[in-house]
Amino acid sequence: MKNIFSHRGHLSLCALYGFLSVFLFLSYSNTIGTDIISKIIEMQRSIRTMRAEFVQEKHSKLLEMPIISRGVFLFTVPERFVWDYSEDMRVVSDGKRLMLYYKKLKEADIMDISKFPSLPVSFSIESLTKRYHIEVIEAGAHRYILKVTPIIESMPLREIIITLDERATPLEVKMIERTGDSSVIKFTNMKVNITIPEESFSMKVPEGVSLRKHLR
Repeated sequence: MKNIFSHRGHLSLCALYGFLSVFLFLSYSNTIGTDIISKIIEMQRSIRTMRAEFVQEKHSKLLEMPIISRGVFLFTVPERFVWDYSEDMRVVSDGKRLMLYYKKLKEADIMDISKFPSLPVSFSIESLTKRYHIEVIEAGAHRYILKVTPIIESMPLREIIITLDERATPLEVKMIERTGDSSVIKFTNMKVNITIPEESFSMKVPEGVSLRKHLR
């Protein structure tokens, strides 16, 4: 099975996977932080679909230069998403299964998404609270910034910094691994609650692609 943290498509799914500017909330009380998180969760409940373009930078001690990838991100409730890297790979989830399609290699893997409990599979703050501690770092008129740390220390991700806009949709996600490696994903042209064709989330692969299934 390909390692989804490889340079080929360092995804962190992240899925993964912050929000308003001006006031620093590091000195604010837990009650205020809780209120902000509750506000974000409430705003996100109105989001049914998202579509955006993204640029991802992978930084590693083993690399002289960061690896830069571009593509399109799609999301629809409940927890279905697509990361379509322009030339390299396509990652699709129907909420229960995860498919990694390596375009150039003409290979694909399908597995239970439960095999990756440490990965944020969407940008739903409500979902992230089940497996992560969430701290409000900054909140203002046009964005929120949240620091997300795993409850279980054995998770490969040390922390995630999520920046959200005033609609509670992602602007930037920075994922830091315990090895010190990191990935930064920046989103542009974000569209919310638009119609996304059902076939966009298809887990079918073209003919001639070697498909490996790792399902229970």
